[in-house]
Amino acid sequence: MELNPNGKQDPENLTDPQENNGNLPKVPPPGETPPAESPPGSPEGETGTPPGETPPEETPPDPQARIAELENLLSERDTRITELAAQANQLVTVENKLHMVESEFAIVTAQAKAGQTALTAALEKYTAKVRETNADIPGDMITGNTFDEVDLSLDKARTLVKRIREAAPAPGSPPAGAPPRQPIDLESLSPRDKIKAGMAQK
Repeated sequence: MELNPNGKQDPENLTDPQENNGNLPKVPPPGETPPAESPPGSPEGETGTPPGETPPEETPPDPQARIAELENLLSERDTRITELAAQANQLVTVENKLHMVESEFAIVTAQAKAGQTALTAALEKYTAKVRETNADIPGDMITGNTFDEVDLSLDKARTLVKRIREAAPAPGSPPAGAPPRQPIDLESLSPRDKIKAGMAQK
């Protein structure tokens, strides 16, 4: 083993030249950078970029392809806007028709109410006229919600009144089941009673 002038061991002579047969790594001298080594099992140039070479740059996207893509998106947007505008126009048309139908319905309803009011007034006048014309029939027997019902009630009332009159006894006749009246003995009456009895027989 050799010593340097400072009395220290020389690093180059730490390993016996006979023993360094290539199996042990060589220690570089002081001040030198050891060479880069490839990873175990990966030869230089097989993976990655070899030392000293610039890695390849990525290919930039094609501007024309990007422009075409944006134009397609704009076209789809315009088509969708057109479809929505058509649907909005259809909705406005339907709303306008609905307003027209509602207005017509309101007019028809008002006309129907006015007609019903006029019909009710005419029916009341007709019923009053029928009662006035048939005074011999009780007025509460002539009723109805329609002109036909009023006429039908009049026919029924006439039939009922006729039956009652036919069943009633004639004026001055004794009621049914009463004993027969005995002749008056005028000789036993006073002159005043005789006059009353004669007036009663007329």
